[in-house]
Amino acid sequence: MKSLVLLLTVAMLAIPASAPGQTPSAVATEQTPGTPPPTDPAVDVPPHKAADEDRWRLSLAIPVWLVGVDGDLNVRGHKISGDQDTADDVDELFDSRLNGAMALHFEAQKSRFGLLLDGMYLDRSIRGTEGATDAEATLLGYIGEVGGIYTVIPPAPGKRGWGMLRLDALVGLRISGLELGVETDTFSGDVSDTYYDPYVGGRVEVGLTNWLSAKARGDVGGFGIDAWNTSQFSYNVDTGLEFHFTRWFDLGLGYRWLSYDIDLGSESSLNATLSGPVVELKFNF
Repeated sequence: MKSLVLLLTVAMLAIPASAPGQTPSAVATEQTPGTPPPTDPAVDVPPHKAADEDRWRLSLAIPVWLVGVDGDLNVRGHKISGDQDTADDVDELFDSRLNGAMALHFEAQKSRFGLLLDGMYLDRSIRGTEGATDAEATLLGYIGEVGGIYTVIPPAPGKRGWGMLRLDALVGLRISGLELGVETDTFSGDVSDTYYDPYVGGRVEVGLTNWLSAKARGDVGGFGIDAWNTSQFSYNVDTGLEFHFTRWFDLGLGYRWLSYDIDLGSESSLNATLSGPVVELKFNF
């Protein structure tokens, strides 16, 4: 009888040692005052970084392109070979023509996927020769782009400065509604058409300092597809520096080449490269 009473007493004293629903191991690992709480490596991600990766990133850029034209413009058998460079653009800033190009460029991206939209108005006069006769040609129109972005190598969330690296793959459609005109002593005429060039390409951005990045983009398109109106071949190369003044504003300075090889029919064609410096204002949201 005394043995039974002793066993009951020991059992009653042992019950309060562990709270209801807790195992002995849980009690043993209970946090002691002054020690940091345990962390779970699977969920130990800073909340602001996770939110930055998941949010939409928007940008609106306003590029101004001082474009020159080097190549041949042929309108109904009257071909002008022109070489109009950037110095000519500056001389003709106050001419009756724009002699350049202005554009709007918009991008929206979430995680690795994004969309780009670009619209540009182009108006350029080209002085050249037809045989031994001086002549003038005009190239004007609208060039638009719609494209998809896939980020192959993403930068660290919020990273913009030194050591930042970003690599994107691009695929899209460039729509060029162009009008060519030629005027000589004996001929005046024009021809126009719209071309839908699919393109593939890529771009890269590298942080040089906390306030400066180097950027480059290249793509090829056209491919002479017979199913619809395309150029025989086109390419686009855009390089430059981007100055990061604030989180929401950047200034870009660069140089761009856009080349077309187009057969417009009726003995008309455009085989020329548009090139020149670009100044770009960019707003980030």
